[in-house]
Formats: sequence, C-alpha cells, structure tokens
Amino acid sequence: MTDTIRRLPITAAIVCLILAPLTGCEGDKFAPRIPTGMAVVVSEPPTLLVGGFAGRALDDMVVLASQTAVVGHGPDGWNHLGDDWLGPLVLGEVAMNADGDVAICDNFGRVFLRRSGTWTELPPLDGVRLDDVAIDHDGSIWVCGRSDFFLPLLAHWDGAWHLYQPPEQNTGLFRLAVAGPGDLIIDGSRGLVFRFRNGAWEQPGVFTEVNDLWSDGEGRVLAAWLQWVGLLGEDGFEPLDERVFPSNLACIAGNGLGDVAVGWYPGLVSVLRGGTWEDLPPILRDDGDPVTPYRMILFDDGTIVVRSGWRGAAFVYDGASWSKFGPPSPPLRAIVLYTTYSNNDPRWNVVGAEGIEIEIDTDRLTYRNPASMGERLDVVDRVRLRHNEFFYVTAGGQWVIDVGQERMRSTAPAPHPYRAAAAGDDGEVVVVGDAGQVEWGYGGVQHSDGPGVTADLLDICSCPADSAFWVVGDAGTIARRSAGRTWDLHDGVTTADLAAVWARDDQDVFVAGSGGTVLAWDGTSWRDLHCPLDQDLLGIAGSSGRYLWVCGRNGALAIHDGDRWRELDSGHDGDLIDMALRNFRQAVVLTDDGTLLGCTVLDP
Repeated sequence: MTDTIRRLPITAAIVCLILAPLTGCEGDKFAPRIPTGMAVVVSEPPTLLVGGFAGRALDDMVVLASQTAVVGHGPDGWNHLGDDWLGPLVLGEVAMNADGDVAICDNFGRVFLRRSGTWTELPPLDGVRLDDVAIDHDGSIWVCGRSDFFLPLLAHWDGAWHLYQPPEQNTGLFRLAVAGPGDLIIDGSRGLVFRFRNGAWEQPGVFTEVNDLWSDGEGRVLAAWLQWVGLLGEDGFEPLDERVFPSNLACIAGNGLGDVAVGWYPGLVSVLRGGTWEDLPPILRDDGDPVTPYRMILFDDGTIVVRSGWRGAAFVYDGASWSKFGPPSPPLRAIVLYTTYSNNDPRWNVVGAEGIEIEIDTDRLTYRNPASMGERLDVVDRVRLRHNEFFYVTAGGQWVIDVGQERMRSTAPAPHPYRAAAAGDDGEVVVVGDAGQVEWGYGGVQHSDGPGVTADLLDICSCPADSAFWVVGDAGTIARRSAGRTWDLHDGVTTADLAAVWARDDQDVFVAGSGGTVLAWDGTSWRDLHCPLDQDLLGIAGSSGRYLWVCGRNGALAIHDGDRWRELDSGHDGDLIDMALRNFRQAVVLTDDGTLLGCTVLDP
C-alpha cells in the first residue's frame, strides 16, 4: 500500500488538532488526520523580510529584504541588485527618484547610491543612526537621524556631507519628503514638523502627530495626521477633506493621478479616487489575524503595495484582493537539527544561499524568523560547537564561526567546495568536501587529512558513542574516523554514490545513496536493507528506537520500522533534499523548491 502525506494549511492543521480522533482512515496506516497533541502542516517557502521599498511601478521596485539583500522586481520577476555591493549591514530605508537612482541608508551611518546599475558608498556618518533617506531633483542625497551629540539633517553633494541643525533642540527627525527642488518636509519628535526650504528652516506645524509623509515632488505634500489626511499649506497641515477615520492613520501614499491611499490598524486600507473614498478588504495574516500597515506605495495603475508591521511581510492589492508580495528566500540547502543545552529540546534551522538561516517552529513544524547572517554566503551546513557558538560551511569552500557578537572565518577558500560538517562533543569540527577533502580543528579549521580517496565526500555525521565520525561519498565511499583521528576505509561495500549518513551508535550506522541504496552497519559488517525505492536518495534520519526514514529525488520517501519498509507518497514531484525527525512518528522534509513538508505517522 502507498500511503499519503496530506498537505494542510496552518489553520486547517489547528482545527484538525482539536477535532481529530486518535486513529487514521480505515485501511490507511499513514493517517491523514492528526492525533491529539501533534500537528501536521505544510508551510510555503518563506519570503525574505521586507525592510523597505521604493519604486515608480510594480515592475520598477527596489526592496530591502532581510539584512543585506537588495532586490528589484521587474518584468522577469525578482533579481538581486547587489552583485557589486557587499557588506554586513542593518539596512534601513530606501528612496528612488524619477531617474531611477536608488539611495539606501543603514542604522550605522552608512549610505549607498545606485546610479546606472553601479553602487557607490558615500562617506560614512559614524555614530549616527539614520532613520530616513531621500533623493532630491538634482540627485543630492538627504538623510535624517540622531546621534549622541546632535540630531541632524544632512545633505550630500559635491562629494561631501553638509550638516543642518534643526532649530528645536532635542528633537528627533524621522521621516523625509521632497516637496520640490531644495524643499524638504521633515517629521520630528514631540509632534513637530519642519520645512527646510532654500537653505532655511521653517516650522509649519506644531503638535501635528504625523505618522507618515508623502509628496509628489512638485509641492503637493500629504500626511497621515492622526485620524485625518493632512494637506500641507503655508501655515501647516489642513484636513484634505471631511473624512475622519476610526483610528489614527499609520501610513499614506499618493500617485501622479491625484489618488490617495491610507492604512491603519486592523489591516485596513482606503483609497480616494475622483473625490470618493473606497474601503478595501482587510489585509490578513496566514492565521486570519489582521496586520498593521506600516508603509505603502500607490501606483498610477491602482496597484497598492503595503509593508506590514508583522515580521516585515509585504502585501500587494491587484484591484480585487490582497496577496503576499516580496522576494522569495534564496535556495535552501539543509535542515540543521541540534539539541539545546538548557532543556534538551530539539531545535531546527534551515540554512541556504545568501547566508539565510530560518528557524523552524518545533510545535507546528513551520517556518519562523527568517534571518540573514549579514553576508551573501552560500551556506550548505551548520553545526553547533559549544553554547552560542555556531560553525558554518559554504559551497565556496569557506567556513565562518559565530561566537556571540563576534565572527571568525577562513582566510582563503578551500581548493574544493565544502559539502557538510559535523562536530564532536569536545568542540572539534570536521568538514568534508569534493575530491576527498577533509579538514578539522578547534575554533576553526587548522588541519587537513582524509581517508586517502579522490571521490567527492558528500556527508558526515558524528557518533558520540565512540567519539568517531562517519563519512560517505561518491563511488561507494564509506570511511570511519576514530577518536584517535585514524581512518578506516570500508572498501567494496557498494558502487553506489552515497549522499547521506546517520549513526544511532557505534553499532547502528546507516547510509543512503543512488538507486535507492540503503545499507546498515552492525558493528561488524554491512547489510543491504533492500529499500523499495529506486530513486537516488539524498537524506536519511533515524530515531533513538528502530525507525529509519529516507528521502530523495522525484518525491521519494519511505520509512523502515526495523522489519519492513513502507513507501510514502510525499505529494511532491520534485526532489526531497534533506530531512530531520522530531521523533520516530514525525518527520520534516525540505523540498527542492523550499517547501517544508511535515507529517505524523499514527501507526507505523
């Protein structure tokens, strides 16, 4: 019998969690229903957290995503705009002018300009937290922010920064809008609004409580002003019309046609067209709760993009409904399973390209907290060395160690790509890669050795029972590295390419590879477990009991209970590239498109 993993949205999983009986469908041992206390979910690949956006059309947008990703949305979809611009940053806001020039500020006084496809870093403003950035008509860059010594408005032209101190002391400057050439509107703290025009300060509004500003660059300035839309005149903001909203407005945007859009909690947006306000459907999270609009763009064709205050998610309104909008996460490479020292609970992460690391919610088996290492690294594996000390390896042959707020790294890439890493109980780390490469060390990689093969080594696992490491690779390569760092090569066991290894203890070691190969070591010899799958296998995981799971290409998935195999229908036609177990009944599988499959077996 072929059993099936059911794809359930999160909300359906929660309902099933409450209503499901303890037994599955009749005759189906891989039950599609959920036992009490367990959940089965499938979560879509997460998008990078949207930090800020700017643009003149939906296909002319620039988005700051996560911490270091700068991406654009064009007719062909999403693409990175930072190929010639690298560096660990905490990106803040982004601005675009009519010529398509882009300016970015970060939280530590750094400003970047992209003009004609090339990034330039402006002289840093050390010690200044920058809250907003704008580009004037002449291409000059304006930023506002705060520091321990002054609360500045700064402009950059002719290769230098120029400081303009606001007239009010101890006033933070938070939002900028370019009203016209050399004419800026600045939202400050304590309800103050400033205008900087022709090199002089004006104060058109006092205690106006502006939450957001928008300008067409030609003199029309609007504000999300308490429960009104404010229009800036010479004497300050006045209500645009008689509409009084039920709550304080959080964000505002306009377009070149004179339309206006505003957003407020709970997830509500209203658009003014032709003198009439239209209330749009609410913006809802995956679990049905409303989001808080935080920033928005209104394009001339009526499309609206809203960044929410909920984990940096963005939503687009196409004239009929809202949908999530934002750059997808880069390719994900591996599920990392480790155990915390505090309460011994299992913790999972997924690592991948662009230095992305995503935590998995261990209760729901869903993605949570997508984050970035702050560098564009193609991470293929991560291991925990000690408390708060993590070791990463990349496909480019680099290693990086995060220790609290500090970071150590390899001085030069290895001659061959890294494939996997494992750590021993004493903090030793061993890394394997192509062409038989093995490197190891403490607090980094300092030494090289290996089993003396030239085949690509694809996976490694540690065996705490005897302080050994097991390594597998192409052409049937199986090797054991003892606690004394001597190698025992297991020749002639198989000719299959082996992609995964997992050890329960020194007498229970399992390997998986091409053609559905699954072999078991009992401490003395290898035996074939005769897996019914004929696809190449890419992942293997077992429990402390007798259960073993394998996954591979073309959706291949199976479980072995110690006596027999059961082939499972994953419902995914692509490759299943890695897996981990929460316990013998629960598996989480990573697919080649970044989807996380979760399932619970009731009666294995």
